[in-house]
Parts: sequence; structure tokens; C-alpha cells
Amino acid sequence: MEEFAPVQLGSVGDITAGIPLGLWTPELAQRLLSERESHWEQNGVSAAERLMRRKEFTDDCRDRVASGELCYAYVDYPYIEWFSDNGRVVLELDVSQVEVVGENAAIPKAPQMLARDRIKREEAMMKFMGTMVEGLSKENRKKGDDGNVIGIVVC
Repeated sequence: MEEFAPVQLGSVGDITAGIPLGLWTPELAQRLLSERESHWEQNGVSAAERLMRRKEFTDDCRDRVASGELCYAYVDYPYIEWFSDNGRVVLELDVSQVEVVGENAAIPKAPQMLARDRIKREEAMMKFMGTMVEGLSKENRKKGDDGNVIGIVVC
């Protein structure tokens, strides 16, 4: 942490306190499917692709509901990510390092709002990756390489 800048500027990535949404239930699975459907629609996913994704998601949900496991929005521990002007920062914390303040710290959002939030996070990641590739290309040109990047795949 000696060289970690005390002031960070950039875009928010994913943030979660690692608190479960509750047990997997058919109602929760339906709510999460609605969020994904909205996300797929906003991203122009074809009807055939959506049908395939919907089947995979509902099969997975059915297994989770049957197991009685807890559902987490992202991961089961506190996770904070942002894309700083000087790099991507990820904090993976222990539950003891985070305190959630307030009874209803999370405000319920409609599936369309959640999908828009996800798109914003994806755009922030793509902007960060583009900036990183641009920086690497400049470094390569300084070293005498042509600076071209053949390809990068981000999943």
C-alpha cells in the first residue's frame, strides 16, 4: 500500500457488501430473470439467444431453489471495484471489515434500472480496457514496435 494513491478518481465498477438476498426461491429467481431479460433486451440479444439463456438460467435457478442455498447479488464477501485514472482497483474484504449502516441500505430497483446499472459498469470496464490498450500501444511504439494490438477479448 506504500505506492497506493490516497486519492482515487474514476468510475465505479461492482460494489457489494456480500450480504445474501435471502434463500433461493421461485419468486427471487423470477425477479432475477426479469432483470436479465431487461439487460438482454437493452443489449439487443436476439430472441433465439435469449431463449437459450433463459433456459440455462431457469435450470440453474431450479437447482439452487432445490438446494436451499443462499443467494448473493455478486459474491458472498465484501467486494469493491473501481476504474481509477491510474488503474483498476479491486478490494476483496473480510465481512468484519465492512459495516452496513441503516436498516434498508439497499433501495429496491426495477429490473430496467438494474439492467441500466449493469450496462454502466460494463461501459466503465470497456473504457478502462480501451485506455489500457492505448497506453500499451504507446509503450510499444516507444520501444520500436508498430503499436498495433492484434486483439483483446473481454468476457
